[in-house]
Order: sequence, then C-alpha cells, then structure tokens
Amino acid sequence: MIAIGFNPFEDSVVCLVQCAETAVMDNRGHRLEGVERAAQANRAYVSYILGHEPGTLVYMVHQQKEDPTRFLNLMVFQDEVAREQHRSSEGVRRFTEVLYPELLAPVEFTEYTVVASTGTV
Repeated sequence: MIAIGFNPFEDSVVCLVQCAETAVMDNRGHRLEGVERAAQANRAYVSYILGHEPGTLVYMVHQQKEDPTRFLNLMVFQDEVAREQHRSSEGVRRFTEVLYPELLAPVEFTEYTVVASTGTV
C-alpha cells in the first residue's frame, strides 16, 4: 500500500520527447513516408528496452490520432545512472540510425520533475 503523499518516482528522471510530421523525436517531425518506419522502430526499441534496461521504469510511445505523423515518447528512468545507460546503449544507436534520417528538424528533449502521480513502480 502506498501512503498518501508518497511519490514512487521521487528520485527518477523524466524525459518527454515530442514529435511531429512523421518524426519520432522532435516537435517538427520527419517525412510522411517514414511514419510506418518510425512506428516499427519504436516498437522494436521498446522491446529492446524491456530486455536490456531494468532502470528504464517507463518508456511509452504515443502516436497522435489526428495526425499520425506525430509521435510522443515519455521516458522515466530510475536515476541518472539508468538514464546514462539508456543514452549510451546499443539500442539507442540502432534506434537513431533508423529514425534520424527521417527527421526534418533536430531532436529536442525536455526533462520534467514528477510533482504527483497515480503510477507505481
């Protein structure tokens, strides 16, 4: 049971990556013909994370309903060590090799601090 006021993500690192126009990682996007490649690359990447990154507590990929060329990736890492392991992993290298050629604009990451959550880990 979780006590009132307890934040299970208190020491975690949260990153949000907004994507648009067939992009996977920025707020401008990439080419329309890359949408399915982007979706498949994200599915493969999440599978990699599940098997290799226990410190990545959450990695969610959302595709916008109104504009399927837009993606939103949400990551929650156990701590800075887990985040750095994620950033330097073989999975990241493979993921970016597939996706970055599709981008129309540079990748932009935004970090957040969890203030409140119903989630548990």
